[in-house]
Amino acid sequence: SKTVAPTSVVVTIEKSGKYTLNSKEINSNVLEKALRQQVRAAEQKEDVTVTIVAETGTPFDEVVKVMNMAAKLKARAIIATEPKS
Repeated sequence: SKTVAPTSVVVTIEKSGKYTLNSKEINSNVLEKALRQQVRAAEQKEDVTVTIVAETGTPFDEVVKVMNMAAKLKARAIIATEPKS
């Protein structure tokens, strides 16, 4: 059997409320739909990981919202504590 690398989707949340999905700016209203499309497109749906990169000062509620979206899609959610510089 061939090994398939886990699919990672990166959601970045800025404290200003701006979201990006895989480096593309996205409106928070369509984020869940876009995440669903990413998960559906993945070869191994059970291996999809949503990495949440929250800027320091981002309200925790925003992070929880994305975690809940990931949970609804049965994707793993991980939080990156330090934004990449």
